[in-house]
Amino acid sequence: MKAIAAVLALVLVVVPSAFAGCPTISGPYICCGTAWYQYSWSTSCAGTTGNVSNATMWCYSTPAKAFGTGSSSATYSYTIGSSDPIANHWSADLRYVEWSDPNGSASNTLSATLSVTHNGSTTSRTLFSVNGQSSKSCSLEGTGATNFDAAVGDTVTITINASIVNSNVTAQVGAPTLYTVN
Repeated sequence: MKAIAAVLALVLVVVPSAFAGCPTISGPYICCGTAWYQYSWSTSCAGTTGNVSNATMWCYSTPAKAFGTGSSSATYSYTIGSSDPIANHWSADLRYVEWSDPNGSASNTLSATLSVTHNGSTTSRTLFSVNGQSSKSCSLEGTGATNFDAAVGDTVTITINASIVNSNVTAQVGAPTLYTVN
């Protein structure tokens, strides 16, 4: 009986940490005099609204969220904990974006926003934005516009929004990754 109780107690201690994978934090990675940590979300971590489904992109077999007709979104959010690694600078990207509109319509849009909430105040910036007059093929997005500050207790949120009129539009976006770099 004591052995069963010990096993149950071990399971109760281990199981909660199994759900702490949104995002998965890895590192440190070191190259060329720079050290960084990665906060990588899985597509299963996204909260969604509207016409959103799971997909696998042709490039690198990347898991993604696919956006269908209507207005829809996928949101990835994380509050930085006191034991999480934090370096001097933060950045983010989306791996990857697949966007094609054979109609060439400006009414079909896809965008992503990064928001940081600090002490109840939220600041936001656009990671990328595209309409049907452009295309993206296995495109790494958001890398140039994402240097931001974040500290313990801050919530970092990346929201992908789609507004699609035509059913033949391809709109797929892989999960985001955050980087904290010295």
